Amino acid sequence: MQFENMIAFPFLFHVMTTKKGFPHPRKEVDRLKALLGIDRLYLPSQVHGSHWVLVDGEMEEAPVADALLVSVPEVCVGVLVADCVPLLVVDPHKRGLAVIHAGWRGILASIHTKVIQAMHEVFGSRVSDLVAGVGPAIGECCFEVGEDVAQLFYEMGGERHVKSKRAKFFIDLRGIIMEEWKAMGMREEHIEVSRECTFCRPDLFPSFRREREQAGRCLFLAGWKKTGRVLRENGIGFTIDR
Repeated sequence: MQFENMIAFPFLFHVMTTKKGFPHPRKEVDRLKALLGIDRLYLPSQVHGSHWVLVDGEMEEAPVADALLVSVPEVCVGVLVADCVPLLVVDPHKRGLAVIHAGWRGILASIHTKVIQAMHEVFGSRVSDLVAGVGPAIGECCFEVGEDVAQLFYEMGGERHVKSKRAKFFIDLRGIIMEEWKAMGMREEHIEVSRECTFCRPDLFPSFRREREQAGRCLFLAGWKKTGRVLRENGIGFTIDR
């Protein structure tokens, strides 16, 4: 799966795997790298926090973080998700990008806004230039939480995205991200939001809420190419035209 608003960027490649092409991406990293023509792929050790790391292409160990930033060509970064929100933020002018694993704890800790600030500091990005994609994640229809968690979102100012139904609480994580990004100055027309709910689509997506410890993961990755090769869907996965 790809974002329509980023396919036109000739030096960018990005993809989110699904159950159909890569049901167990943790175990299939080498096959995925070969298919995409990737030599260097970095995945963080995710902890549901708000820490980000700038990848220079020389790391030997997985950084402890929930977001990776990169501007080095031929270096790919990714995150693993199963209900949490995968985010891609791109500066097509400065050739910098970030992939983000935004779970509810990370959103409460403002990982989605901290990374925007980091891109300004690291790449010199202007917020209004950024282009973003919000990937498939558990939707408001299915993300039920207890009153204690709902109260945390009320306290952060996200009450518009917390719905109460018959003493149950449901949260729109993607709505919170969108609202806070726009408040920072990101242009709404630059943000593409998938409305796919991972809980509702067992045919395509793993879901921790649905499958618990048996849940697989989707791999969400992106990077910069040296040349304007095009990433195309080939029926079972994706390949780069050379």
